[in-house]
Amino acid sequence: MNDHYLYLCADERVVRSIKLSGIKNLPKRFNGSEGKEFVYGAYLKGEYLDENVKSDRSDFNIVDDPDGFIDEITYRDIISEVQYKCSNYLKPLTDIIAQEKEQRVNSFIQNEGVFYRPIINHLKDSIERVEPDATNSDMDRELYKGYLQLLEKTHIETDELFKQNEDGNEIEEYEGQFEEVFNNISDLHKTDLARYVLHRKVVLKFLKIQLSRVEGKKYKTEDRIHNIIFPMGKTSDDIPFDKHNLWIIDERLAFHTYLASDKPLSNTVGGSTSKKRPDIIIFDKAHAFTEGNNAPYSSITIIEFKRPQRKDYSEKENPITQVYDYIDDIKNRRKQTIDGRPISIGENIPFYCYIICDITSNLVRWAEAAAFYKTPDQIGYFGYNPNKHAYVEVISYNKLVNDSEKRNKAFFDKLNLPSGQ
Repeated sequence: MNDHYLYLCADERVVRSIKLSGIKNLPKRFNGSEGKEFVYGAYLKGEYLDENVKSDRSDFNIVDDPDGFIDEITYRDIISEVQYKCSNYLKPLTDIIAQEKEQRVNSFIQNEGVFYRPIINHLKDSIERVEPDATNSDMDRELYKGYLQLLEKTHIETDELFKQNEDGNEIEEYEGQFEEVFNNISDLHKTDLARYVLHRKVVLKFLKIQLSRVEGKKYKTEDRIHNIIFPMGKTSDDIPFDKHNLWIIDERLAFHTYLASDKPLSNTVGGSTSKKRPDIIIFDKAHAFTEGNNAPYSSITIIEFKRPQRKDYSEKENPITQVYDYIDDIKNRRKQTIDGRPISIGENIPFYCYIICDITSNLVRWAEAAAFYKTPDQIGYFGYNPNKHAYVEVISYNKLVNDSEKRNKAFFDKLNLPSGQ
């Protein structure tokens, strides 16, 4: 016997068996003495069952559900009452199971499901529905259902309150309701923020894995890193704000007008015939000071990735020269369009260039020749080319990860997620 059953008997014989369910914190099996497991069987007998058994003892003459007109005992009545009695009888065992489940749920929330902390007081029903032997994935699924239910409930309550207030009633009449709904919204937003912070930690951990050595002592190509930051071959029209990780390089890059990833300049700058492919090119418009689609762009950002831990670059592979060539090609095609958008590039438009790579001997020589400065942590370079109106940062992969972890450290610590993990 692998499940808990209720056995309905007549004349001392089992006639019908029904799987027991609906009892809170009932595990698939109980742990017995000496490491043995057991299931629970409840046997029900009585005059009513004896009197209503069929002649061949194959079943009972008992209806499953009432039809609304006949006042008689049904299977539903019997099972409901038996479950209540069994629940009380098993309470000493299920209370222990409930305590163990609560500890497991709390441990899950403290470690993996940290984003549920702000709304934990709203998830009591969800926690009740968690099966005693639930996996972490099962718990996450049940708690997430509770989160969605709270979200829907809050939206409905908010709409109702706004409709009530349209009649011009004084807000004091609804002050208590407003406070409850506002608290729910606040808790939900904290949960969304916590989920996003955890996402950042996971992304950084995955990035470090991609930067580690693989078999044959080779490193992942720059394509892997590129796709983590922003998918190759896509534009900002394809990828929503919350689906890219430009924040790893610079938080400000998330806010832009148009972005193209691994697209030829001939596809992104109208009038250009260049087949050069900047890894990422970002156009930013000064919305605060101008209006309309023909407003000038306030800046252009170019991001170039190089394979991690490559030994060195040939003289023709200078990445600093490479980004300067991109700038010249873009400026030579000004007053054209970007993917159908009107574009105006002024002579003095600033360019921000990020070269993401590991520092090699030739790269050091080229950076020093360009009069770049070492970063304070000594693992990167930065400088400004006045002729190109270009600010350039050469960022090593170690620096990329370290700086991003430092920027997010306060958030990781708040969720007890150390950045070094």
